[in-house]
Order: sequence, then structure tokens, then C-alpha cells
Amino acid sequence: ASLVDNSLLRREDAPGDETRYQMLETMREFALEQLAADDEAEEAEDLGRRHACFFLDFAECVGPLVDGADQRVAVASLDADGANLRAAIGWAIAHEERALALRMTWALWSYWFTRGRFREGTAWTEQALALPGDAPFQLRMLSLDITANMYSLSGEYERAAATANALRDLAHREGDAIGEALSLFQLSFVARHQGDHDAAVVLA
Repeated sequence: ASLVDNSLLRREDAPGDETRYQMLETMREFALEQLAADDEAEEAEDLGRRHACFFLDFAECVGPLVDGADQRVAVASLDADGANLRAAIGWAIAHEERALALRMTWALWSYWFTRGRFREGTAWTEQALALPGDAPFQLRMLSLDITANMYSLSGEYERAAATANALRDLAHREGDAIGEALSLFQLSFVARHQGDHDAAVVLA
């Protein structure tokens, strides 16, 4: 209340009758500078991880609702925390937390699709997929699938085909028929968008 009274925080109404607080940019930058000081490095690391994990949980809870009857509320809620979600994915990528980053991109796929943010989505998924370290096969498979799809939807057909072929190779190595089917389906989208109807039908 004191911070609000002194205009250091701004109170806002949010979806679902929720109250949110926005920090002034100058205050946020000052606080981050203090947190980044050498004697606060361990605390900064802990807070960064807690923030990323919190918004991963948030994305995994709210993201699927975008495909349901409460789409309008879900999208508004994700819009309101867009900066936090980007910061969380950015933290996961900067700290090479591959599984965490891929889980978040998968959770936000329907949101990016609904908002038409295909280029933003592919930028994040490509960075997450390129990280070292292991991640569950199914998570990698689904991430390649949505990346190929978003490339198709943004008109980047060569990248879509390359990503679909990477998915096909991965699925073939793992002996996973679903992954191979998804890759062929994505390749059919590319053929359709490029006007090759016959190839699209065969691939589908």
C-alpha cells in the first residue's frame, strides 16, 4: 500500500476481477541492478529459477484453456503476463534448462497460434531445441512438430520442411510411428502451401 501511495507501484484491474500491480520501469531496473550485485548473485539465481518455475506452472495451467470454452479469459490472462512468460523462457534458455524451456514453449503453443505470433513462437522453440542436454523424446517430438507448423503458417516453407524432416529423422531413430506420421503431415502442409496438391495428398 505504501508503494502504491508513493506511486512506485501502479494498481490495475485484470481479467477475472483480479488486481495486478505494475512496477515503474526505473524502479524495476534499479532493483535488478541491486540483485545482480556480486553479494546477491546466489539470491538472484534462486529468484530466477523460482520465477521461471512459477510461470512454467502458470503456462501449463492456463495454456490448455486457450483451446476451450474459456479462451477469451485464458488469452487475456496470458497477455497480461506476457513479459513474465518471456523472461521465464529467456532465463531457461540462458541457463540451458532445455526441458524447462521446451515445456514452456509447448504450453504456450495454442496461445501463440491463437494470437498469430508464429515468428515469436519459432524463435523461442528453435532456441530451446538447440540447447545442450537431454529432454524427453516426446517433448522434443512435439516441439519439432509445432515449430514446423508455425514455420508453415508464417510462410517459411523451407524451414518448415527442414524441421519436419528433422522430426522424421528423430522419430525414425526412436522407432516412433506417431512422430513419423506428424512429420509427414507437416510436409503435406508445406506441399499444399506451395501448390503441389498431389504431393500433399500422398504425404497426408
